[in-house]
Amino acid sequence: METIDITSLNNIEKQGLVCLFYAKLPKSDSRIRNCFKDWQVLEKRFNRKISSYRKDQEAFYRCFDADNREDAIDEKFLDERQYGYQNIYDAYKACDDEALELAVRKILKEFSDEEVKYVSMKCGFPETVHRILAGESQVTVDGIYTLKEELTTGQIVFFTLGGDTGKAEVDWDPGFIGIAHIIKEPYDFGYNGKAKYFKIDILVDCIFDKPFKREDFIPYLDAYDVAYIGPELSRDPSQAISSLDVVKAVAIIRAIIDKYPDLENNLRTVFGEDILDRAKGAVRKLLPVSLNYGESNSEIIASVTEEIEREEKYDNDSISTITIKGGVNILYYGVPGAGKSYAIDQEISSAEYERIVFHPDYTYSDFVGQIMPQLKKDENGIEKLSYGFVPGPFTKALKAAIQNRGNMHYLVIEEINRGNAPAVFGDVFQLLDRNDDGNGKYHITNFDIAREVYGDENAEIRIPSNLSILATMNTSDQNVFTLDTAFQRRWNMKYIENNIAEAEHANEKIEYSDVTWGGFASAVNAEILECNVELSSAEDKQLGAYFVTRAELTSDKFPEKALKYLWDDAFKLEREKIFRPEIKSVGDLVHSYDAEIKNDRDPIKGVMRAEVYRKMMDMSASGPEEARDESEIFEAEINDGE
Repeated sequence: METIDITSLNNIEKQGLVCLFYAKLPKSDSRIRNCFKDWQVLEKRFNRKISSYRKDQEAFYRCFDADNREDAIDEKFLDERQYGYQNIYDAYKACDDEALELAVRKILKEFSDEEVKYVSMKCGFPETVHRILAGESQVTVDGIYTLKEELTTGQIVFFTLGGDTGKAEVDWDPGFIGIAHIIKEPYDFGYNGKAKYFKIDILVDCIFDKPFKREDFIPYLDAYDVAYIGPELSRDPSQAISSLDVVKAVAIIRAIIDKYPDLENNLRTVFGEDILDRAKGAVRKLLPVSLNYGESNSEIIASVTEEIEREEKYDNDSISTITIKGGVNILYYGVPGAGKSYAIDQEISSAEYERIVFHPDYTYSDFVGQIMPQLKKDENGIEKLSYGFVPGPFTKALKAAIQNRGNMHYLVIEEINRGNAPAVFGDVFQLLDRNDDGNGKYHITNFDIAREVYGDENAEIRIPSNLSILATMNTSDQNVFTLDTAFQRRWNMKYIENNIAEAEHANEKIEYSDVTWGGFASAVNAEILECNVELSSAEDKQLGAYFVTRAELTSDKFPEKALKYLWDDAFKLEREKIFRPEIKSVGDLVHSYDAEIKNDRDPIKGVMRAEVYRKMMDMSASGPEEARDESEIFEAEINDGE
């Protein structure tokens, strides 16, 4: 029997494999009855609703032909559910059911056996409590005699203020007060004459304005029996410290951000992206309902279920918005005017974005931000000069994405190679590496950015999955600043084909001429490719489909933009290949163009060589007959001499 290596899969792919397994089974297979139980394990681990996994299964279900389904083989629907599901389908759709089942059992066991990661602690010693409430960041905690092996450096501690309020020495309000982490492991054993006692040092990460009471956690089912914090179904342990598993910790974190949403970024720094994303997912909560005398549980459950299902479509649409598109770095390249910016506009649509243009003088400070003088009003309304950090477009885009994780945000960089891109990015360059889900692999530290984005100068800076960076580059501009291999490797390169025929104004005539823009550009590009090797990188010199807009086909704009480019750049070394020999300068070119218009003649014909103009007319013709007629006319003209 073949085997599936689940160690090569990320968490999203593992969830997808579970759903694929149940989707592939015929409905008559008895194993399909286990799906609900397995989805419960996934729900508990990833805080996604069971209904979301049911919809994931349905997406895979439509890709298989079991049960003679009429709507089968709709694979594109997978990418509308979760990023990575299409890859799972492609890789494992042909695996036999036994191999899939074995892999699923391993995945479910892995997610069921989650290790204990945190500690819950209660402290009632007045000296220690007063130091915490006074705002001291580093505090020594004593009176501990258990969990010595778990109290390692970096261990996160949920700490509660204890004490009997009936005693005079307890002048504080007991309750869950904050989060800390251990900075010094157990030491000073037997400090008070009893060998079992020791001390630890903690660094306070987060203090709440008011302590949480046990009743504050009543709606959060998984917070029950969290020692010293949650509602008690059984007595708290007699010792002042206890272990805390991930599921219960996630419920506590969710309660914190529900009450204090401003603490989200602080908690994200403490616990990391994965735990915070779980806390913001589908946490199990108890719903208060009214129950009439004589009304059965099944009736009230049915009414609640109906209400939930009415909201579920919106919820799942929101989830899809977050998870379908992972953040990407895309570099669009092609000839000038090929439609690179247009392609980006289509991608970002109505999304939020920051747009900038790189140039030779553009710097890291322009991109990220810098300390600058600012006029600010004091409490008396008087303007005073002060200095503060003014964010650049990168920091603005990062902040917008972090503060609104439910929507995709974009940073658009036009002409990226016209600036010294590696120097402009600086340490931000390291952030461009991404995981499969679009989140940045690595982080950097920058006090100014961290304070601006997270409100905490010590926060780690990382690109989130809902921030994409899109850039454009003209291939003809590669000699401005070269993008080295290390920089390009961090981008998905996307070539924009120069399809002149599909330009919306391809059949629009240049003002005062019978030549269309499509005919002009196609003929010029053919001449560029036919020129000798002295025209280096000839293909890069071509006219893009949108090099000239519809509005620029007018007499006063066209020669200054299109003809001047051909004279100064594309045909700089062989101008006689395209222009009439009597034209010796740009001045001659513009003057001749205007003179032809004044004499009611075609200005394109007046400045282009006859054979080039003939090509333009042929390519402008709407049909073979028209093209042939124009050809005969110009054969006669050529025979008569220019």
